[in-house]
Amino acid sequence: MISLATLFTLIITISTSIVVALRFLHARNDEQRRQLLTILDIHPVNEEEEDPLVIGFMHPYCNAGGGGERVLWAAIAYLQRTEPNAVCLVYTGDIDPKTRLPLKKENIVQRCRERFGIQLNAKKLHFIHLKWRWLIEDSTWKRFTLLGQGIGASLLAVEAMWRMIPDVYFDTLGLAFTYPVVRFLSSQRYTPDRKAKRLPIAAYIHYPTISASMLNRVSSRQTTYANDASVTGSGWKSTAKLLYYRIFSYLYTSCLLTSPPLLLSVNSSWTGAHVSSLLSTQVHSASSALSFLSLPISIIRVVLGYDVPTPKAINQPPIPSGAKPTSKESPKEASGHNPRIIFPPCDVESMKDMALESRRNVIFSCAQFRPEKDHAKQIQSLAILFRTHPELFLIPEPDESSTLQGGDSRERASIVESGPGTGKPPEDVMYSPEDGDGGLKLVLLGSARHEEDLHRVQELRDLAKRLGVEAHVEFRLNAPYSELLHWLSVASVGISTMVEEHFGIGVVEFMAAGLISVVHASGGPIMDIVVPFDGKPTGFHASTDEEFAEQLYRALTLPPEEMLRMRERARKGSRRFSTQNFEDGFGELWNAAKTALQDSTLRTTIDNYVASSARIQQVSNPSGTVSTGGLGEPKFLISEAAFTGGWGRPQRDGPALRATTLIKYANWLISQSNTTYVTGTLWPILLLDLNYVSNNWNNTGFDLWEEVNGASFFTTAVQHRALREGITLAKALNDPASTVSAWTTQADKLYCFLQSYWSASSGFIVANVNPGSGAIRSGKDANTVLTSIHTFDPAAGCDSKTFQPCSDKALANLKVYVDSFRSIYAINSGKASNAAVATGRYQEDSYYNGNPWYLTTFSVAEQLYRAIQVWDTLGKGINVTSTSLAFFQQFNSSATVTTIPAGSASYTSLKASIKTFADGFALVAAQYTPSTGALAEQYLRSTGAPTSASDLTWSYAAALTMFDARANVASESWGAANLTLPSTCSSGGGGGGSTSTVTFKVTATTVWGENIYLTGSLSELKSWSTSDAIGPLDNTGTYPVWSVSVTVPAGTYFEYKYIRKYNGAVTWESGSNRVNTSPAAGSTLTINDTWK
Repeated sequence: MISLATLFTLIITISTSIVVALRFLHARNDEQRRQLLTILDIHPVNEEEEDPLVIGFMHPYCNAGGGGERVLWAAIAYLQRTEPNAVCLVYTGDIDPKTRLPLKKENIVQRCRERFGIQLNAKKLHFIHLKWRWLIEDSTWKRFTLLGQGIGASLLAVEAMWRMIPDVYFDTLGLAFTYPVVRFLSSQRYTPDRKAKRLPIAAYIHYPTISASMLNRVSSRQTTYANDASVTGSGWKSTAKLLYYRIFSYLYTSCLLTSPPLLLSVNSSWTGAHVSSLLSTQVHSASSALSFLSLPISIIRVVLGYDVPTPKAINQPPIPSGAKPTSKESPKEASGHNPRIIFPPCDVESMKDMALESRRNVIFSCAQFRPEKDHAKQIQSLAILFRTHPELFLIPEPDESSTLQGGDSRERASIVESGPGTGKPPEDVMYSPEDGDGGLKLVLLGSARHEEDLHRVQELRDLAKRLGVEAHVEFRLNAPYSELLHWLSVASVGISTMVEEHFGIGVVEFMAAGLISVVHASGGPIMDIVVPFDGKPTGFHASTDEEFAEQLYRALTLPPEEMLRMRERARKGSRRFSTQNFEDGFGELWNAAKTALQDSTLRTTIDNYVASSARIQQVSNPSGTVSTGGLGEPKFLISEAAFTGGWGRPQRDGPALRATTLIKYANWLISQSNTTYVTGTLWPILLLDLNYVSNNWNNTGFDLWEEVNGASFFTTAVQHRALREGITLAKALNDPASTVSAWTTQADKLYCFLQSYWSASSGFIVANVNPGSGAIRSGKDANTVLTSIHTFDPAAGCDSKTFQPCSDKALANLKVYVDSFRSIYAINSGKASNAAVATGRYQEDSYYNGNPWYLTTFSVAEQLYRAIQVWDTLGKGINVTSTSLAFFQQFNSSATVTTIPAGSASYTSLKASIKTFADGFALVAAQYTPSTGALAEQYLRSTGAPTSASDLTWSYAAALTMFDARANVASESWGAANLTLPSTCSSGGGGGGSTSTVTFKVTATTVWGENIYLTGSLSELKSWSTSDAIGPLDNTGTYPVWSVSVTVPAGTYFEYKYIRKYNGAVTWESGSNRVNTSPAAGSTLTINDTWK
């Protein structure tokens, strides 16, 4: 019997050996990484630059040419465009069938271009050939195939990590058993400063390896290709297989849980529902399955002092699956145990111009020759159709115009392998216009991965011969993309017979090309793709051979008008599966993966901030209590007690900014599978802050400079962002729909109100509206530039409604803002009119005599860097509008309203000029920064010497975010893309209810007999009528102040102006309309204006 001391010694020895082996593996990996950079001719980085990010993709069949490969290459193309410094690494086992050697990079890149039309940058792409790919092939495991392939995937991961450990690991083939291996072998890695490096594991799951439907088929003893008659005919075999499936399901789910749910994505609602079911029902048991590892790992940590991660217990309660049939746009956010749904990229654009009429008598099938695709059912259905409707197969007498090139159609029933394409359809598929009209033909196009697939094709050919339809069946193997497009352009009907097809890219291509689809009534095709459009069908569903034959007949014999309408609906419905939609979803997945890369060593400090925020929210202060407005209090003592001295209060941007900060933290925690802390600690704080924003945004408050009491552009914009982010998080946490509904209503109103700050007549953003008495300014303010970068959303492009950095309004405003400081600071004198200069808060500033600020100067550079980043990422060029023309004429005086194409010489030159301009502002701030690097609040307008508050945190933060922008560091999306501006903002209110009272006061001197009236956009303000305007306003005892109180809908945005009436003449105020928003129901608002 082994003694306790011996056992302990054995455990220590094994643990030490594991740690030593990991250290050796990672030292080896560092050397291999250097070799990789040398191979790719990426020069060694200096100490100030970050090492290129290596993104690994596990896809052993990357050259197969199927839908999964399109996902792989579309993802890599997206990363090459958005992460230009990253290196994409593909783990593959593809070999040249002739030489039996690993395929060369150029061959794979060429195949990708020909098959999918996707261009890749080979200089930032590398392939690692896996010799053990045979371990995951069906043929290797004649029995216990699923378990064998799982073991094989684990061993394949060992080989892959031995060859190279990436910074981020993407599984795009569905090899979940690689995840624990990758997690374990990538542990014990450190940055040069000894911070632990965590490798994010992300996945794009095309179909679950095991699912409830597979268990049901075994349980009910249904015969399928994966459950043959020898099993279904035996009770004990079915019971044994069911037990085997349940054990495997348990192991598979445990592997999936190695990756946080936020990093799991699926290709369809069907896949999402099955994966969600696995995760939600087995999360607790999966945790237990990993618990046995804790003892040896803990001993390694405690005894040897090494930082080997201990498996985390997953203690969140299961969240019911929310996946359901949908035809909405992708992507769908991940939530709880529900992975995000990202529909695969489908090349719908290249098919949108294919003719919808004059189609040939061809049924087209496009799928890899794998058993689950059930090509046999297609041939069997064709045979039934041949027997029941032989008239469809009649072939007229051949003549020159209808004879196929290469021989009679019966001679062409053999297998044709196209091989590498030449950019056009092979000669033997170039037909005369009449071809295909003679007799119905089934064309099966797909890739054959290996000898097993080729054998399967031969069996299908033999089946067609036995059924007597060999003359009407044609096989096209490994065809180039050009040939696929050819068949899609001439065929009439598309067929897909796979049971529970996880998605069905081929079906989408049918619809985009205008084919009538006949698909199996299960899986993705019936849940996501062949769904009604505008309430009418886009294709047909079937299950049995007989049903397929019947639906094929219906599709082929539709009346011409109805056939055309169905083709049109199908094409329109396919647009939601575009490459752009895929990139939007994958971009979110990639951002989540990058978030998981971030250093977590500051968690204690951040958690302390969270705890302090929760306490401060409950402190009564001069702005009120937690329920009566106290959340708008801007200042507390260091002891967390209320500050009761005089100050500019309330400041309503505070709760919004805190919410945005905590939501970013919440998203990171969710990516680490820590939903418990989010729901239990962060969410109560966020609810208070976001409800405050929702209920109080339409009340005035002090701006970010703590000086002007009114409506501030910065405050409105950050409130809008906070609510949009809060809505997304609420949905992810399955918060009651009432919360989401209320916030959505107010976010829409904020979005509408945000537009009122733009002055079209002046060409800039007015920083504050209705600022009250004593605050008369031009409105040109750094507030507006800070807003553009604080609400930057890379997914929103150059959207002008959210004032994105590259939008025409934001650029026009930037020029006006910068120019306002050119002549007022001595340190700017002598500089050219288009040179970078020092900038401050606003030109009327008198605080410390009104100097330039470091943070405002940095902000100009940051906006310009972000603009450049978006132009390059979108790849759509630079759009010069009449609004932004003056900005661009700084760099080219002859610039006109136009779009400058990306990649053109003009684009390159203009972008370089703008970047030099941006660098200039950074250099201005650097010029007046002392040698110590200390950043004060301001620098003197006369000499540039630092002044006012020293070591201002805001100045340092502004420098850091500017450097990030210049380095093209990505920023997360917050939901600014594709927002729809409400047609009206007059429904509902910030606090709910119906009406509130607004008192208008205006200071205006008049002559005897002249009176002041009020009119505006609401019916209560007389809808801009002059004859029916409100008034004359009352000035009894208050002249020259005129006033009137009006009851208006609560929480409603409105515009207004004052007018003078004298001897029948009407005189309007000058300038743009005044704007405001009425307060919550039952509240009052007093507006103090001066005639302008």
